[in-house]
Amino acid sequence: MGGNSIISLNYTVVTPPPKTGLSTTPPPEPLPPNITFGRTINAVTGQTCRNVVDTNKSSAKTVETGQVSEAFRFKQFSSASEVERSIALNFQTSIMLPADALDVSIKRGFDFSSSKTTQAFSSFYLIQWEKNGPSKALPENPTLYHDAQKLLDDNDFTNFRASYGDYYVHQILTRARFTALWRCTGTTETSMRNFKTDLNVELNAPGNVSGVARFETALKNSASKNNVTLDVQFDTHGSADDVTYNQSDVSATMTDFCSNVTPVNDQVLYRHHSMLKAGYPTELDMDPNLYMRIMEMSATASFLIFLNGVTPGTAANRSQRRKLIVKIYSYIIERRKELEETGTTSWGKVQTAIEAIEKIRYRLLALLERQEIVLKVTNTKVADIVSLFSVDHKDESGNWINAVYGRSSFQFGETALDSSLYGVLTQTIRVEIPGVYLQQIVYALNFPSPSLKGIAVGVTVVPNWSDGTDGFWCISKANPLGTTSFKIDVKSEGSRGMDWSLCVDYIPNSEYADMQFDNFEAMLRS
Repeated sequence: MGGNSIISLNYTVVTPPPKTGLSTTPPPEPLPPNITFGRTINAVTGQTCRNVVDTNKSSAKTVETGQVSEAFRFKQFSSASEVERSIALNFQTSIMLPADALDVSIKRGFDFSSSKTTQAFSSFYLIQWEKNGPSKALPENPTLYHDAQKLLDDNDFTNFRASYGDYYVHQILTRARFTALWRCTGTTETSMRNFKTDLNVELNAPGNVSGVARFETALKNSASKNNVTLDVQFDTHGSADDVTYNQSDVSATMTDFCSNVTPVNDQVLYRHHSMLKAGYPTELDMDPNLYMRIMEMSATASFLIFLNGVTPGTAANRSQRRKLIVKIYSYIIERRKELEETGTTSWGKVQTAIEAIEKIRYRLLALLERQEIVLKVTNTKVADIVSLFSVDHKDESGNWINAVYGRSSFQFGETALDSSLYGVLTQTIRVEIPGVYLQQIVYALNFPSPSLKGIAVGVTVVPNWSDGTDGFWCISKANPLGTTSFKIDVKSEGSRGMDWSLCVDYIPNSEYADMQFDNFEAMLRS
């Protein structure tokens, strides 16, 4: 017989698409409008479905939780990123984000969009009082409507989900809340540093409602002393019709609110339908990463409105950015409604819109950081710039620095910023002049060119010959950083010639165009 034969089998392994596992008892979420006990939610589309629980036979009962609890918080934030991470501002994820819930999320929060302050260092101080009221919940094994119960009895989970979605409202929590957020802005690092020192948070931080008056007085006194602007906003939740909201007297307003408010419906606890029937599927045919990003939309909506309000720009520009943010969220909501019908066709559209929102957040934070960079370099002292170099001589023009053999450049300010993140551009001005017998040449390198407008944040002076024979360059008596025009004087060494370049890293004066919102508008039109 012949030798061994080898049989080759070719096959393709088909990897099933990833699925999303749903929590059976998700944590409390913000209560959307018009949600009642037994109402059901589709976790993919975020839309409400039919009531599944017969509340005439299984009514909600008050949950015994002991005494009604109160809590007080005081927070200080040095950046918007710290604000985003704070649980105190109630930036919560949510299964459901219909258009009316979006409207609520951007009204119940902090929006400094109309503030006149466009360029300043900011810090934030927050006080919050909360009172948890009674809650009500359905029984653990509620009575369902006949049609719903029959579908479960027949294990017809597909049609059950088509009618009743994925979750039902099991419990509703009540709460009263008063939050005040001060935005404190100063035009210099020094003013903000002195403001914080005089405020003495360690001594004056309130530990309860009665301590707010002392803190507010210290805040106002320190702000007045150090030329710092205060802007305060309230965010309240609860029934307190007779309270007068006075932004010039936060302590009195808060005391009045806390004394008279009645907790109202605030959060909802959902139960997955698998809690009604053993064996009910707990997975969705949906990419888990996309699902989680959709859930986070309600949290980012509130934060982005806040972030836009404290980002540089005129009130008109901030208003324009705000409208686009809401427009993209509305787009996501509409596309999300299509997810069940069109599947992956709408997934891509939702994904693109979410990426647009994330890019806006990224750009807004970059604009805040860019503002701080501009203010930082603007407040740089000339003496600090001079200290970076070895001064050859001084005259009425300023401090002259000698070109050094082997040194390729002299730099000060921010000269290594990420251009894609901060929108920084560079202009180079060069002068090359041959020597003139028995004559020292003096020349001014001027920034900017006639057609360019921008704020200088970094300066690089380059002796192009790099052999130490270019001569001298001058640090003038005025700080060029943070300005829109300046000059750097250069002069030759004796009657030699010279070859100098001035490279200026600058930020264009544009505000709205820097956001590159035109790309997002094109996405919405596609």
